[in-house]
Amino acid sequence: MPDGDNNTLLAQILVGVVIAVLAGGTAPWWWTAIGGESADELAAGDDRAQSPSDPAHAIEAYEAIQALYVEARKLPPDVDCPTVRLLIEKIRVHGDDANAVPPSFEYTVKYPADVTDPTIGDIAADRISRIERQRAGCIRTSR
Repeated sequence: MPDGDNNTLLAQILVGVVIAVLAGGTAPWWWTAIGGESADELAAGDDRAQSPSDPAHAIEAYEAIQALYVEARKLPPDVDCPTVRLLIEKIRVHGDDANAVPPSFEYTVKYPADVTDPTIGDIAADRISRIERQRAGCIRTSR
């Protein structure tokens, strides 16, 4: 096979990749026919995850935040600030979550002050505040 054929094949592949990237998240018309979720269904799934009435999501989010918080607490005192900031940013992802904290964990949201009817966003803010207080040297660069 001459070199020109290889270059043409490579060019065709690259053009296909570029078109796929430009198309982004669009799915072909037949995607839903074989069981794929439409963009509307995916968006509805995101809305369900943020719904204040989704206890399964609330427990999952609470556990994720708590695991990150425990990980931050277990870090040795001399750990570098980027590691602390990374854990804070992972918790901060939950900051806008309006799901109610599972009732059995409501009492754990109390820093910097007690919160009535706390949300997952409140637990995230609580745990971030605690980490920042414990790692005061990293606060200036964590935001």
